[in-house]
Amino acid sequence: MSQQQAKRKRLPQTISATEFERLIEVPSATSATGKRNRAMLWAMYGCGLRVGEVVGLSARDVKRTGKGAPSVHVRNGKGGRDRVVPIPSPAFDAVESWVAVRPKSRWLFSALNGHQLSTRYVHAMVTRAADLAGVYKVADGNGERPISPHVLRHSFATRLLERGADIEQVRRALGHSSLSTTQIYLHVTDARLGETIRGAFEGEIQFDATDEDLLRRIVREELQRMGAG
Repeated sequence: MSQQQAKRKRLPQTISATEFERLIEVPSATSATGKRNRAMLWAMYGCGLRVGEVVGLSARDVKRTGKGAPSVHVRNGKGGRDRVVPIPSPAFDAVESWVAVRPKSRWLFSALNGHQLSTRYVHAMVTRAADLAGVYKVADGNGERPISPHVLRHSFATRLLERGADIEQVRRALGHSSLSTTQIYLHVTDARLGETIRGAFEGEIQFDATDEDLLRRIVREELQRMGAG
């Protein structure tokens, strides 16, 4: 197997909600730059946007009022595809905080002089915030390195599946052209489901009280599925 093939078979790495809470606290909640960076972190973690999609957003791409939940219109995403993604409340609040102080610009997430941000800046911002927050991913040789923006997108997809979204819904939210591209996330949730079931019956792991209802539902549904088979 080539090195490139091995790389394609690696499961997506993700972070937990607790790790994201640490990450989001790194940018200042009061400075303009901090508000913008917090909003961009939420756009990747809470909406699953790619870095290029984040820096390419215009102010008109965020629907903040009217019928339905707030949403972001991703125009000309990868492969030239458009999609509309609902914005969860914490992400929307972060965007609104930035919109209140942003300079006049055609770009939603602009530099303070109104110019478009580079993808390189966003990568560096995420790396620095992750390093300061102690949020790492496993690197080659079982070492650790700060997470990349794409880990936030992976976390978005995995969290949707864990909360009951079906694979087609996740595909549309991510903007994948093929369902086969999205299906790699099923392997991540399958691995976690196995840990959940083993832990529930063998007492090997402890769960947070906030996760207890979710885990009970997962175990119940899996047992029902196994019984039906």
